[in-house]
Amino acid sequence: MSKLKLWPAVRPGVSCDYHRIRLPLQVAGIPESDGTPEVTGEHLVIFNRLPTIPVGVFLEERRRIGFKYIVDLDDFWSLYPGHYLKQHWDHSDYAGQVIKIIRHANAVTCATENLAQLIRPYNQQTFVIPNGLPFDKGQFTRDTTGGIDTGRMIYAGGASHRLDLMVIAEAMEYLTEKEPLSFTIAGKDPNHAHEWERIGIMFDDRPGFEFKNARPVHDYMNSYDGHGFAIAPLADNLFNMNKSNLKVLEAGAKGIPIICSGMLPYLNDKDCTAVEYASTPGFWATQIERMVYDSTFRKEKGAQLAEHVRQHYDLNKINETRLQIYEYVAAK
Repeated sequence: MSKLKLWPAVRPGVSCDYHRIRLPLQVAGIPESDGTPEVTGEHLVIFNRLPTIPVGVFLEERRRIGFKYIVDLDDFWSLYPGHYLKQHWDHSDYAGQVIKIIRHANAVTCATENLAQLIRPYNQQTFVIPNGLPFDKGQFTRDTTGGIDTGRMIYAGGASHRLDLMVIAEAMEYLTEKEPLSFTIAGKDPNHAHEWERIGIMFDDRPGFEFKNARPVHDYMNSYDGHGFAIAPLADNLFNMNKSNLKVLEAGAKGIPIICSGMLPYLNDKDCTAVEYASTPGFWATQIERMVYDSTFRKEKGAQLAEHVRQHYDLNKINETRLQIYEYVAAK
């Protein structure tokens, strides 16, 4: 590792940059640069999705200086109709810019094999590096507030998940007609007020519902504290199928169970025994109801998931693969 000169191009405060570049390198003991040292032909530049300067400028700098670069992707580059950013992405040719940067990369890394299959037609040097967490360190520790003893449910995500939350809206309507149900949506921020208003219309007239504001990436996991289980509904589309299972890792880090939509990325051979699934509104209602009222089941599933993620998604182990790939690309 001493001969590997990495140049991580990271956007501060961006979740995907944090999980795919900044946190892995911190855990690997690779310090971030002080200031902005000059990149040289000996550097391996790494970034998530797009560089921090325009693609054309970046590629010209690459041609002039001669450095190598790896682009990392944690999801698909084309949005689905109804996503609040789709018009912006289409207008800016976001997908075209991502594909261009993929084509010219020395290598591409991504979170899942499913996504890798979509990338390889553009770049055969594509490698899968699953998401991982440094369990039992920092914010990625079990909840000690006694949240598992409660039936309180949490969904953690940004404004982009409005259509995902619609998946459970009918189930929640049925459940809260019977009696109040404690439900937190964590991640609200003032930058997307209109989208959050639309999310609120679905839920905020129901007793027991509340928003929690978004937290910085270095302590966002604390939003999970005080909750008994998590949910991860997804609308069924190509973009969502090529996301990662990070929410499963987050719930497991806190020692609580999770109910997910029965589709990729959550329904997979590795996680299927440790995660609960639901597909229809009726099944979502049944699964949520069981988690709320069956404390023995909830605690058993939380303990199972906690053990599962620590066995399969330890960032220290995943970093061994990550650094091997970096060394391989740098040496080519």
